[in-house]
Amino acid sequence: MNVLFVANQEPDFLQDIVFHGLVSTLGTDHVIDWPPVRRYRTTPPSDAALPMLYFGLPPRPAVSDEDAFSWADAIVLGSSRPGVIAAVRRVLALAGDRPVAFLDGEDDPYVRAIVRDVDVYLKRETLLHDAARFVTMPVRRLRDLTRDESRSLDPLARRRWVATRRSRVIVPLPFGIVDTGFSPGERRDIDVTFLASPTSPERARVTSALEQLKAEGLHVALSTTRLGWSEYLDVLAASRVAISVRGLGYDTYRYWEIPYSGAVLLAETPRIVIPGNFEHGREAWFAPVGGLADSARTLVESDTQAIATAGRTKLLREHSSIRRAETVLERLDSVKARRRSSVRSVT
Repeated sequence: MNVLFVANQEPDFLQDIVFHGLVSTLGTDHVIDWPPVRRYRTTPPSDAALPMLYFGLPPRPAVSDEDAFSWADAIVLGSSRPGVIAAVRRVLALAGDRPVAFLDGEDDPYVRAIVRDVDVYLKRETLLHDAARFVTMPVRRLRDLTRDESRSLDPLARRRWVATRRSRVIVPLPFGIVDTGFSPGERRDIDVTFLASPTSPERARVTSALEQLKAEGLHVALSTTRLGWSEYLDVLAASRVAISVRGLGYDTYRYWEIPYSGAVLLAETPRIVIPGNFEHGREAWFAPVGGLADSARTLVESDTQAIATAGRTKLLREHSSIRRAETVLERLDSVKARRRSSVRSVT
């Protein structure tokens, strides 16, 4: 399959994770990023904040827009943010009978109006349940129409409804991990680590509770200062237990980095749909926000290695960029198969 991938230029975790997986699965000759994203074809500078999103791919041969459109068997829209919305509109107008998938990696559970124009809608923040948001949805729609922000005024980006596990047309697709080849070492001299920017009240609560564990004598690593990625991953890899708490969205890249580093993932009980999620007590540990510090204390008093190993194994098997891309390709193939079947039935 040849895939035309419409990409936003700014780092976008879900978009970039899926692009990496598509290239890893199909090969560089079968995926075109349009417009071209320079970051995909360079190595990260030494001060890159997100080095895992620089892929070092070979240079892309020059290709006209018309040739790219005619070459593609399917289209993936990586984002609908303002920087790429003009390209999204053009591609939708020229898509013809080629199946189109849209990646919604936003920090909220709302389905955008672009759902009417695509064949597959894959969303990161798909809630398990949230009746309150259904009740307030009409008010939110009205507010969107009266706001001056270009994003909310764009018809393709307007919020239409709340994505939950009951939403039949929504495919849950959380973040995964871009495997950079990192391998955990033997060092495990930090009991509990929580490295997070204070972007939510929940994170502040957890930090306060962990300060008490620190006072009790546990080796607790806390920081709200952004570390370089290599230093950050080294701290996680030296930890027996590392905590993930939601920030602007429920799903965070940290949720996947922790088992990748070889530490036990200790996270708040998931509120979004995560297909094939880690099994509590065997591959990770889940608790309400208010109980995370107590759970950390319990974990460090036990043997954590088995959970950490099982978690990393599950991550690399089921939650890599490749598996995320396979989900997208399976859905696109399903659309193509339905269309072929429909044509045969008509003829």
